[in-house]
Amino acid sequence: MSRKSGMEKVSKRLGLTALKEGFKEVWRYGTGKIGIIMLAVLVSIAISAVIVLPPNFPALWNNIKAWQENPKLVPPAWVAYLGVPAVQQFEQTIPGSQYAVNMTTTQYYTVPVLYYTLNYNLNKKVFPTGLLFEIQKIKLLDRYKAYHITSGERYKVPTIIITITRPDGIRMVLYDGTPSILYEKNITGEAYIYVDHPLYISPTNVINADEVEKAFQKIYNVTVNLAAGMGNVYKLSNVVFGKPIIAKGVATNVTFVPLEGTYTISVYFVTLPNFPVALATPPADSIKVVVKGSVYGVMGTDTYGRDLALGLYFGFPVALSIGLVVAFLDTVIGVIVGAISGYYGGLVDEFIQRTVDVMGNIPLLPILIIIGEIARQLYPNNPVLVIWIILLTIVIFSWGGLTIVIRSMTLSIKGEQYVEAAKCLGASNKRIIFLHIIPQVIPYAVASMVFSVPAAILTVAGLAVLGIIKNMPSWGTILADARANAAITNWWWIIPPGILIAITSLTFVLIGMALERIVEPRLRTR
Repeated sequence: MSRKSGMEKVSKRLGLTALKEGFKEVWRYGTGKIGIIMLAVLVSIAISAVIVLPPNFPALWNNIKAWQENPKLVPPAWVAYLGVPAVQQFEQTIPGSQYAVNMTTTQYYTVPVLYYTLNYNLNKKVFPTGLLFEIQKIKLLDRYKAYHITSGERYKVPTIIITITRPDGIRMVLYDGTPSILYEKNITGEAYIYVDHPLYISPTNVINADEVEKAFQKIYNVTVNLAAGMGNVYKLSNVVFGKPIIAKGVATNVTFVPLEGTYTISVYFVTLPNFPVALATPPADSIKVVVKGSVYGVMGTDTYGRDLALGLYFGFPVALSIGLVVAFLDTVIGVIVGAISGYYGGLVDEFIQRTVDVMGNIPLLPILIIIGEIARQLYPNNPVLVIWIILLTIVIFSWGGLTIVIRSMTLSIKGEQYVEAAKCLGASNKRIIFLHIIPQVIPYAVASMVFSVPAAILTVAGLAVLGIIKNMPSWGTILADARANAAITNWWWIIPPGILIAITSLTFVLIGMALERIVEPRLRTR
């Protein structure tokens, strides 16, 4: 036997030949070609998402602190190319070694001040949306080791001061304090320890508000009450990056417009005079300065600052796995049970058909809501298990329709001569069902399975929108979050997941239409 003929027999036994022929038949039709190409793209994206995104992405998605560097609720960055005024995200990391030293003399001591500076250029008439400072590994002096003492305060965190000097010369102090830090790791052999986790500082107020108010009055002849209005009337980013104007001629109605130019941002490390110790040099490994833009990424962000592009990206494998798993299980159960019902008849057929009638008259949506809510209460920290419980519930209640059709086809097939011949040759009922009946209904079953995929995807997405499925990034949960936050006007949060659900459903509908023409010759065009 030649190698070629051997491979052909193996392919035939595995069903690869039939699969290849079926693919050629689907490819003959325009809808089939478009559907297969779209499915290949969807599967490729889904596979890449599984490879690229970390395994703990669902936990990362729900960890709000992981997204604090991103601006909140801003549109995609590409809208700027469509003429929408926007300021891009600015991020710059200053290495710890690039510090400068300033000696400040007090009443009793000369205090060393180590500081870092950088410039930020605002060249758009749009406000940034926030500021964030990430300080990596702040170093602290261990006085017991440095001075060989065993009493008094052992560690001292340096006071951190953050200032920004605006183009108009006004200097604002945005942070002045000693952060509460846990000491986690020692540097072996040295008198300094460092904080292992990064320190995040997000300014919320202008510390020297009195000085800034006087400067606004002097330069712009506008009275601004920052103490009373900060956070309630004025956003910090507007005050920092804007100049005050009187709106509509009313002296008490003050607003801000963007102030273009170069801003100098400085971060100081200093020890208090009543605790004279030498600062570590450098005082930190690095300092990252983030000026949050008014746009971000490919798909924008939600109200928590989460990158919607990543959530939508992760939604590809979730949607395809949900649709394919439910459709496959529905089809397998429906085909086997339908074939058994039609072949055996009698009490077996009666029992199966009455079961199908009962399950077909039970409203599925309320059942899914009840079971989903119970599962969510039982497993609040395991959204994957909750989804599996919901999927199995869908499968249990969804195979009946296909069963009825397969039963009617089986009633016709079991009277064929080759089935009667198999019985005369002593073939078992199991062999007849699985080798002579089920293969004849497979083409219709495959077409039915393809049409079932969009229904499963839409059902699970609908449950997510209703709030039954949570904490699992998917297209449905993204829509649910948008609904919960009343983000009706934030199109980048609503439209993309809806479009992706529609495209995925359309993909399987197009393939199903081509399969339907193959299964039902009367639908073929001449």
